Amino acid sequence: MKPTIIPTLIAAAFLAVSTHAETSYWTGEGEPSGRGSTKNWQLPENYSTGSVPNEYTDLIMNAASLTGENTEGVFISTGAAAVVKSLTIEPDSRAHYFRMYPGSTFTAETLNVFRKGTFRFAGDYYGTDLPTLNFGTVNVGLDNTSDQSILYLGQTRSEYNTGWCPVNANISGDLNVYVLSQVKFNTGLTKSVVDTQNPGTYIGGVINLVGGTGEFVSKNPNIYLSARESSSTSVVDGTISVVSCNGIKGNGIVYGSVVTSQPATNPVGVLHLRNSEDQTFAGWLRDGTEGKLMIIMEGRATQKFSNSYSTLNFSGGVEVRSGTLVFDGRDTYAAQSHGKLTMLGGELSIYSSATNPGGMGFSSMDYAGGTISLVIGNDSAGKIILTDGTINALDTMEGYVEFNLTGNLALLEEGYQKIVDWTEKTSLTNSDFRANSYNSKEAVFDVRDDGLYVSYAAVPEPAAMAAVLGAMALAFAALKRRN
Repeated sequence: MKPTIIPTLIAAAFLAVSTHAETSYWTGEGEPSGRGSTKNWQLPENYSTGSVPNEYTDLIMNAASLTGENTEGVFISTGAAAVVKSLTIEPDSRAHYFRMYPGSTFTAETLNVFRKGTFRFAGDYYGTDLPTLNFGTVNVGLDNTSDQSILYLGQTRSEYNTGWCPVNANISGDLNVYVLSQVKFNTGLTKSVVDTQNPGTYIGGVINLVGGTGEFVSKNPNIYLSARESSSTSVVDGTISVVSCNGIKGNGIVYGSVVTSQPATNPVGVLHLRNSEDQTFAGWLRDGTEGKLMIIMEGRATQKFSNSYSTLNFSGGVEVRSGTLVFDGRDTYAAQSHGKLTMLGGELSIYSSATNPGGMGFSSMDYAGGTISLVIGNDSAGKIILTDGTINALDTMEGYVEFNLTGNLALLEEGYQKIVDWTEKTSLTNSDFRANSYNSKEAVFDVRDDGLYVSYAAVPEPAAMAAVLGAMALAFAALKRRN
């Protein structure tokens, strides 16, 4: 399903919501579904109202209302479409999962997961027609509490397993995760390529990680972009999971993966940023267990990662397509390799300070377009550090490799400073690079064995150059006549 039509489909499911709202409680009084300790969604006796919920129903799950025996969750059969206005899982709920057959859907304008412990939406049975979750706003956990809520969107294995399988997840609004709570994504079909057009999870709004305050000030939420945790050998090695959102803000930890299987399955969790508005995230970026985190920027605004304390600990790569992606080059882990840097457009900005211009490490760089912004400090320049390669021009590159230099540019009037460090000299030449002018001077580049250097020097105006050439021509002519 294309991301561009997902918000329209979700919005259409909620157009009919009006004043007909009613509250219903899950009782689990119906007959067992035959799929684990679950009861069938379609049985009216499983609800306090005696009727199956619809788009006007606020459905609540808690301990007091769960009067049925052997009821741990909800079963949604093949192709069934379940819908509510809202679903709230209260802290004491004993029901703790939805088990969904292929082709089924569950739609809720609001999902509130407040249960102490885990709550899971899991696919069940073989097949590639994954169940689909459609939500408006999702809230996980409660603010400023020691209770931890953990939401699994999909669970543990690949789509080829009987039992706990992935789902497709569409969230038209924001995903809000509070204090100690977590969200673990196991979404989308198994893929070995980055597919941002058809992500396993599409979030129309932002990911908002809300850290604690007061006595909980040191407590922060976590999200895991790839959570295929099963020990099953059918989890495909190198699975790439994409979570696409309209930016991320707040304070917490973003992990690329969490894997408990042995041997490791080497997943890559991709955070795809489509920012339409500027967002700032003050938390941590980490690879996670046995996998990697990758960042793709494809927005119209700015995504800033502002924390400079041991936050940039990931190695799955960075790709900038459009918009502005900002990292703090003073971070403890900034200089280590973050995987390949791919510049296709937009701007990558490495900000820092005059006393510590910093830098950002990558294995190598592929360049087709876009701008790299660096800070020039008091005594040295901020730089791109390529730990295992060089700058490679892609076939689609047109023009120059562009830099935007800020800070103490007067330092570059005194001589060359290195702005790219590489282990292999690029095949590009001095004239393939360009930067902003300063103090009526132009950037002059020098490609050397150990990196790319830049300085500022006066370049004669065209008229002045013409005058010089004219004078030289006259002098040459006079010399020729004399001889």
